[in-house]
Amino acid sequence: MNIGEKIKYYRINKGFTQRKLADNIEKSIESIKKYEKGSINPPINVLKKIAATLEIEIDDLISTMDKLLIPGDKRFTQKPKEISDEDALLCIMKLLDYAGLDITLEIDEIKRITKITKYFHKSLIEDIKLNSDYVILNKHSK
Repeated sequence: MNIGEKIKYYRINKGFTQRKLADNIEKSIESIKKYEKGSINPPINVLKKIAATLEIEIDDLISTMDKLLIPGDKRFTQKPKEISDEDALLCIMKLLDYAGLDITLEIDEIKRITKITKYFHKSLIEDIKLNSDYVILNKHSK
């Protein structure tokens, strides 16, 4: 099922008309019809309102493929977590490779850059959580 079909399914299951859902999420009935037909996909902020109104999880509406099609801001595929030294080092190596840099680093320099990368990752996630309208979508969504 696509997003629109899921919205319709959960709306009917909840006993809501298109008008009642539209009124509850402060959208037009025309928008609801377009969402359910699949003409347009609702943005993240509207999906959050729909899920809350229908008393379901947002992941009930969104498949992995849908995540790529949803208009809106940030979308994550993992919950923020501590990055390991190994993952930080892999990030550094990929970045250097992407930049076309063929260099050899001393162990102390690798440790220093790894520490900076880990700190940057944690700071970035905290900044996004504080300053962005975001939804965390887990990897196991339907």
